[in-house]
Formats: sequence, C-alpha cells, structure tokens
Amino acid sequence: MLLDELVFRIEHYRNDAWELGDRCLIFYKVRHLVDQYARFWTSKSDFHSRNIVELGIWDGGSLAFWAEYFHPEKIVGVDITQKQDSPYFREYISSRSLGGRVKTYWETNQADPETLRRIVANEFSGPLDLVIDDASICIT
Repeated sequence: MLLDELVFRIEHYRNDAWELGDRCLIFYKVRHLVDQYARFWTSKSDFHSRNIVELGIWDGGSLAFWAEYFHPEKIVGVDITQKQDSPYFREYISSRSLGGRVKTYWETNQADPETLRRIVANEFSGPLDLVIDDASICIT
C-alpha cells in the first residue's frame, strides 16, 4: 500500500518473499481490516486527535500509518518486543522531522500500568485523545 510516498507492506503473517526488501513499513493487518479503518474514520470526519498512544506496534508500520492519517501533535507506540526502530522507520521519522512527535518504546509491557502512566506523563502535555490497543495481554 502506498500512502504519500511511503511504502506499507500489508500482511497477515510473516512472509519473507517480498521483492522490496526492507524498504517498507510492515503493517501486520489484513487488507479487509485496513478498509474497515478507512470506512470508520471517514465516518468520523469531525474527530481530530492531538495525542495518541498505540499499544502493540510490531515493526512501527501502524504507528507511521496513524501518524500520517491523523497528523497528531504526538503519537507514542509501545511494544513488548525486543526490537528497535527499523532503518526505514528511522528514515521516515528523519525525512519528515518527526523526532519530537513520534516516539517508540520497545521492550515495554502494556500490562504494566505504572510504566504506561509514566510514559504518558512524560510524553504528553495534555490528555490522550485516542488509545489504539493492538497488543496481546502479556502478564509477567
């Protein structure tokens, strides 16, 4: 999927047969769900989100998608995975000067309310407008 000049790789499961290599943002969704997002948010055209948190960002593709769709003042993504931002994601952030507006927290368990409260308090100057929960519960 192309959004502006960004390449999003939409897939429902991991598939290494991809001709563009790492030059994409992986968006682990089925196309039908992306279409549902489009229909839902189109029907909410008066909704404007300034502060967004997404729980479960896998590779960062969904975080970039929401940042491009909503153009929030700040969007923060949290994921329990032991990863870091991909080179393409870092390039995306840099090319759009989004370093202060898009933030990722890897190795962060969304089932840890104290950590989530601290992240929200440190990252946002106002209330959250939208929380996207795309994570599985992981109790440790």
